[in-house]
Amino acid sequence: MTLRVAITGVSGDVGRGAIRGLLQNPPDAEPIWILGLDAAFDFPAKPCLDYFVRLPLVQEATYVDALSAMLTAHEIDVLLPGIDSEIRVLSAARHRLPATTKVVLAPSELVELADDKLRTAEFLSSHGLGAPVTCGTESPLDIGFPLVAKPRRGHASQGLVVLPDRQALQ
Repeated sequence: MTLRVAITGVSGDVGRGAIRGLLQNPPDAEPIWILGLDAAFDFPAKPCLDYFVRLPLVQEATYVDALSAMLTAHEIDVLLPGIDSEIRVLSAARHRLPATTKVVLAPSELVELADDKLRTAEFLSSHGLGAPVTCGTESPLDIGFPLVAKPRRGHASQGLVVLPDRQALQ
């Protein structure tokens, strides 16, 4: 039997890494068939896929329905999300995906927690796990300057600023 795996964001680093990992499947293991899904059409890893489907962008209203249709059409056993911006979308829409497809995604409560940088730091600290000193803008700690500020939600380095002093913080 062949395991049918779909990977989103196959033009990005996470998607390419998932493809590389699956291609290293030992020869005596169950064969893996890979469906690549992405809004981009041309990218270096495309020849490594068994099949490719171009999807709308994650923020488009048709994204979840298009993804669900492809998972059903290709009888996908496992979905590996590879786009950070789709994690909240898929977590909230998990019920709209085929029940026969295992979605490799944390429970929605954890996704919501992890999407908020301040709540994540508070959770880690409350469980004795190392976290950088973190505070909200409504009650900034005196942690010294310069400091790095980021929006509570978002990804990558979007919105990141270095604040040299208290005046910049205000």
